[in-house]
Amino acid sequence: QLEEADRLLREYQSEVQPKLRAFYEREEGVVIGARVLERYFGLLRKAPFWARGRLRNFRALYEFSYPSGRVARYVLEPFKGRATEVSPDAVVNERIRMRFPAIVFRDAVMLNMFDQATISKRCAFRTADSAATRELWQFLGLHTKLEFEAYPVRARYLRRLLGAYLWRWREVPVYVLAAWRLALKREPIYLVEEHILRDT
Repeated sequence: QLEEADRLLREYQSEVQPKLRAFYEREEGVVIGARVLERYFGLLRKAPFWARGRLRNFRALYEFSYPSGRVARYVLEPFKGRATEVSPDAVVNERIRMRFPAIVFRDAVMLNMFDQATISKRCAFRTADSAATRELWQFLGLHTKLEFEAYPVRARYLRRLLGAYLWRWREVPVYVLAAWRLALKREPIYLVEEHILRDT
């Protein structure tokens, strides 16, 4: 059975090889330039100042990889609108490092789908310590809120939200319980979900 599976995989690989080559050629031509970076900074600037919290001084090493093996590297300070290109062989001692295929990062920015992009197996995240890990999670969480249009906060959105929950008021205590466990008890989300499903 294993031999048959290997044979089928080889056949499939041979069948899709032309499409893979075409995709890799297109991926190799992606440029992470000023246009993409400015759009990225612009998306993050939509977050209100109070939502950024300590992230206003956030900086990290971003690495954009290509099928050929080359890597474009930048130290980004998104909320300050700064991008400093770094040579491939330079030693950079940043507490937070993120690696994206260039095409994944570009499409995530241009389509505002960053939350979907970060689950890609081709992305990698490294932090120097637990404090940097928390900062990274907070930063990525901000992308999620922006993608789902929780920010920027608009009066129209709040009116629609209030109107919707007048009919769904039974859900509100569940959200309060979840927020209490997340913020005050600092439980991970999977435990919060377990408690809510068991107790409500």
